[in-house]
Amino acid sequence: MTPSRSAALPPGASPAVPAAPLASSQPVPSPSVPAASAPAVIRATDGRVRPLEAGDLERSAVLFLRAFRRGRRAPSQRAVEEVAAYMRRIYLEGPYCDAGTGTLVQVDGQGDIRGFLGILKTRYRLDDEELSAGIISTLMAADGAHDGMAAPQMLRALNQSAFDMILTDSANRLSLPFARPLKYQLMPLNCLQWMRVFKPAALLLYKARERWPLPPAPLFAPVTHLVDRAAARALRPRQRHAVPPRWREETIDATGFAAVLPGFVEAYRLRPAWPATELGWLLDQAAQKRAGGDLAFRLVHGGTGTAPIGCYAFYGRRGGPAAVLQLLARPGQWGTVLESLAASAEAMGCIAVHGPANAAMMPDLCAYRALLFFYGGGTMVRSRREEVLRAVREDKALIGGLAGDRWTRLGTDPFGDG
Repeated sequence: MTPSRSAALPPGASPAVPAAPLASSQPVPSPSVPAASAPAVIRATDGRVRPLEAGDLERSAVLFLRAFRRGRRAPSQRAVEEVAAYMRRIYLEGPYCDAGTGTLVQVDGQGDIRGFLGILKTRYRLDDEELSAGIISTLMAADGAHDGMAAPQMLRALNQSAFDMILTDSANRLSLPFARPLKYQLMPLNCLQWMRVFKPAALLLYKARERWPLPPAPLFAPVTHLVDRAAARALRPRQRHAVPPRWREETIDATGFAAVLPGFVEAYRLRPAWPATELGWLLDQAAQKRAGGDLAFRLVHGGTGTAPIGCYAFYGRRGGPAAVLQLLARPGQWGTVLESLAASAEAMGCIAVHGPANAAMMPDLCAYRALLFFYGGGTMVRSRREEVLRAVREDKALIGGLAGDRWTRLGTDPFGDG
């Protein structure tokens, strides 16, 4: 979720890194499970929490831009309109929203929007049972909003909603101490991002240029090139990984990725339902993300004529770090799929590749000495169903990626005039 400047409660977003759009029709809710909706208006002495309405969008967009893009500067009308249109698309017109939005706002006595809690509606499966799920996305509150009560009020309202489960994969660090009191089950390994670096000097320069205005990158090219050549000689021998002698990757498009992805999630007890319409909509939206480059898709085979052993989607462009959106593999094949990912990213000209960790891939990740780990965003689940939490505790739940909020443009993309 996108972090709030004034709210210290979960959740918050972390940097993410976006391809031809996949044509798709509007997803519809499954008739087998009633659509979860937000509770009735919750009143408090300092405001009220209610579901998001179309008339709230521009004021919510202003709140978003002031919190995450321009500080106290007044946002342009173009940026406000673009964010409002985007919020309409994902929060009011997205999958299952025809049965009511799950997104909440906190409104003060004058009718001003003082808090916003964006919820992406989806469906999960627990074994053969279908569940309604809400993915916490953007959480924000205006500076000094009701002495910091906006976030707690919205989260209380969300916890009283009809969702079978509530999840997030991008809660900020301030959220973690509140996870236990709010009865969220934390997935510690999934909170980490791993990074494999191909060109360390180029990566340091890239990160520095993100933070400070520096001279054009070509001026540093001779130095970074020499350092990276030396690093390659020092690090590559230590990064050898045992992989089958015969494996190959296949470049596919979004339609092909949507066709194979459901087959790789069946190994998880708790997994996204992902009907074709919803998955098509998600990939179409993910392809519109611009901050990290184009969205590429790969299918990995263990050998000629064999069934696929894994698939992945990542954002990347030459001269920047590649970021994994989704990576899945058959049991025992994570190392091969990770090698394929690294080869694809390096061939594209990326200076590094990073993605979310999980328990299944950790033995293969630990085989690399030159690997970095850092906090990527809290992954946690709340549910009144014990079997849901059991699946989470036993690492039999697929959370994050397309079953999260990293595919949205709200994390890092510019809006309007940038």
